[in-house]
Amino acid sequence: GGALAHLQRAAELAPDRLEYRLEYARALQRDGDLSAAAPIYDALTQTRPSDPTLWVEHGHVLLQLDHPDEAAACFDHALALDSAALPALLGAARAAQRQGQLPLAQTYLRTALQQQPDDPDALAAMGRVEAALGNREEALRLVARASRLAPHSLSLPLEQARLLLDCNRPADALALLKPLRDQQPDRDDLHSLLGQALAMSGQHKEAQSAFAQAVALAPRRAEHHLRLARLHQQTGQLDAALVALEQASGLAPQDAELQMEIGGLFDERLQWPEAFTRYQNVVAMMSRAADEGQKTRHLMAADGATHSEACFRAGVALKNLKRIPEAITFLREAVRLNPAHRAAHRQLAAVSALGLVSGGT
Repeated sequence: GGALAHLQRAAELAPDRLEYRLEYARALQRDGDLSAAAPIYDALTQTRPSDPTLWVEHGHVLLQLDHPDEAAACFDHALALDSAALPALLGAARAAQRQGQLPLAQTYLRTALQQQPDDPDALAAMGRVEAALGNREEALRLVARASRLAPHSLSLPLEQARLLLDCNRPADALALLKPLRDQQPDRDDLHSLLGQALAMSGQHKEAQSAFAQAVALAPRRAEHHLRLARLHQQTGQLDAALVALEQASGLAPQDAELQMEIGGLFDERLQWPEAFTRYQNVVAMMSRAADEGQKTRHLMAADGATHSEACFRAGVALKNLKRIPEAITFLREAVRLNPAHRAAHRQLAAVSALGLVSGGT
């Protein structure tokens, strides 16, 4: 907006005034323009390398840009300047968790909690690490304590509710979420969590209403459409489920798992050509990702499991379409990608036999 333009102009007119550039970088971060903020922070840390706050802020921008290795280096710089700085310890723990180094994240957080045992941010961060390690009850204890220590926080009760659902305690989650919903009726994530708790409690009509409200509040969030679609599918409303899935797909066309779900719904409806098209799309996505050496949240080609499953389901759809030679090709690829895929081995044997009987390959 206008304020951002004025900050930019001030930074340009007085390039030697570090505080102007810092204020502009912070404004860009608040505005969500992280790609513009990052190089300014990079220049600032080079200009004033002895300021740990600059390194910490730069690290958080890099984390938001999904560059955990570079972020970790920034937090290391900050800790080298002040090994007891709580913001640097928390940032380093976040970066380590994003890198998959959970024991290292625990080490940073233990140091933070030794200094400030009642810090809500440190307790919640340790809770997230425990959750990632599969220690859900301990994670719940830590986040619940953090929430009690920060009574005005909304994010911590929501996190607590998610953990309650992970621990299969929907009634406790509902007790937490319903008063929050009344206090914050415009929070789409709150309505979505409430819908999940209601669905787990078997209150499907109320869950559908909560998910629909989440969609109405944030229509461009694909995950809300996806949760509504799953509920429709669970309750046998396949047409409504397909509409919601297609809306989610339009918002996240490169989400391989979402494409797999749409294919599964077409399987359930015995619409084999449509199912095959979806699985073929996933195979193409995965193949491109493998060729380019990518491994992102939605395209986990390095794992092979989703790629193999897509080939398997495509092969089964082709078998049902009586396109036997093509089915054999896809099923062979499924087995190659995941030799432990028993169903793919069985289908390949069955389809190969059909191919021999029909005179195919």
